[in-house]
Amino acid sequence: MKKVLLLSLSILFFSITFAQDQTRIEFDADNAAGGHYYTYPIGEKGVILMYLPKGKEKGKSKETAYTLKKLDINFKETGKGSFIPPKGFTLDKVVSDANNLYAMFSPRANFKEYAVFKIDKTTLKTSVYQGEYPKHLTFEAMEVMNETVFLGFIAGPHPNTPQLILCLTMPVCFIPYFFYQPKYYSMVSAVDFSKRVASRKDFQLGGGKGLKVAFLDMTKNDSLQKVDLLLSLIGKKETRTILREMNTKTMEKEKVFKLTSGKDIATAKVFSTNPTDKIILGQFKNKPGKSRKERKEAAKKAPGGLFISMVDGGKQSFTKLIPFSSFKNFTISIPKDPNKKDKKTSKREVANNKSLQNIISFTFHDILIREDEILVFAEPYYPTYHTETRVVIVNGRATTQTVVVFDGYRFLGAMVMAFDMEGNMKWENGFKISNGPLSFSTSRKFDFYETEDDGIKVVYNSAGSIFSKTIYDDKVDSEVELMKIKTLTNDKKVKNLDSRYTEVNGTEYWYDNFYLAFGMQKITSEAKAKDRAKDEKKNRTIFYLNKIEIEE
Repeated sequence: MKKVLLLSLSILFFSITFAQDQTRIEFDADNAAGGHYYTYPIGEKGVILMYLPKGKEKGKSKETAYTLKKLDINFKETGKGSFIPPKGFTLDKVVSDANNLYAMFSPRANFKEYAVFKIDKTTLKTSVYQGEYPKHLTFEAMEVMNETVFLGFIAGPHPNTPQLILCLTMPVCFIPYFFYQPKYYSMVSAVDFSKRVASRKDFQLGGGKGLKVAFLDMTKNDSLQKVDLLLSLIGKKETRTILREMNTKTMEKEKVFKLTSGKDIATAKVFSTNPTDKIILGQFKNKPGKSRKERKEAAKKAPGGLFISMVDGGKQSFTKLIPFSSFKNFTISIPKDPNKKDKKTSKREVANNKSLQNIISFTFHDILIREDEILVFAEPYYPTYHTETRVVIVNGRATTQTVVVFDGYRFLGAMVMAFDMEGNMKWENGFKISNGPLSFSTSRKFDFYETEDDGIKVVYNSAGSIFSKTIYDDKVDSEVELMKIKTLTNDKKVKNLDSRYTEVNGTEYWYDNFYLAFGMQKITSEAKAKDRAKDEKKNRTIFYLNKIEIEE
């Protein structure tokens, strides 16, 4: 097997301390619709802030333009811009290259159009491409390479409408229509922004009639200047996974990617290690089976686990499965409440942890290959819900209705897994956070760094402070509070908010030894009510950016 190159540059920290001086800027969270603030670090050029201003007073027209602000490394505003998405369109995803941001917008209904905005990182000037595609397509994946944005769309069945209407009016047609296998339309659109007028080329996906297409992953392959697609083709009789490569002009033939029999891929991510080799990480689950008995037997088995695979020159050189039950140090379970007096695990907790393994997912960071091992960094999370009883009017009468409400994704903590070059697990370890980050986004909440003594330091933002823990193969160091995040004033009461609408309580690399800490805070004055009324700024909810230096 060819030698696997290092995927991402690691930073060796001889010792980590934080400078006491903090540069900080605050924004009124009420000024952004829903508290939506998005930050995009651009190295020594500063940081770009994007948000949708809150609507104007009741009865007046609402502002629909997104506001862009460019801040330098000291948070001084150096530029401002705005752009207006089509009416009824919402932000789906933002990707970035060296010079631009690309924001994808699609409508909440009537999926016929979409809009991609190109935002120049230097001038904040924008250009837009508005595309159209056949009915029933929905946006699924996005990547950018060389100023070309690749958009993945999936679709439901799209039969010939006149034929369908004619068929429904003739009962004799029901029998042949029962055996009808529709062709599912799915595609990748390559929108080229490199020219003055953006152009688009479409690539059809799919494996024939009766097969739905699902995107498992879309990742750019810098070494080949191509985009890797990992697709799942789902039919009544079979489900198969294929790997394809594409650029702005061509799409290569599909290559089959398999797990062992009896297992299906739930999620997956592709990492290119050199021009010919790829490592694929993901989760597997048991195949449900065709008959009721087979589905029942599959449900009794262990819910699944992780897999790691090496694809060398288009062929799988190995694929290894790691069941959740084999984890010794980081078990898939809900962290225990440290304030709970009874330390024993109740039957209810056991049941909750068992069901958790069926819905758990992972956000993976770039892998690190050092000497003879592959290091995998992951953040496990699971969806959370609650029920509400609402009053609704049915036939003119008020009645109650119980609905299930999605609360967001709860992150369990951080974990590290080490594999040898044949995919065998050497060790795994990590730590959990009680009542961890809750977000509607599954993007990264932790930062991982390699230390001089071969440990992996994890830095994270929680409860108004920056913390760290270092993970080794046989131990995890105690949590260390590196610094408290200061506010601009001397308010004594500061509460961190778990907003599920923005990336809150996060840390992100900026430039040199500097990092961004960001999040939502509710600041309340301890002054008496009559004094507090004089200065309303003492009581506010803000979105903050803190510049933090990590010194070697």
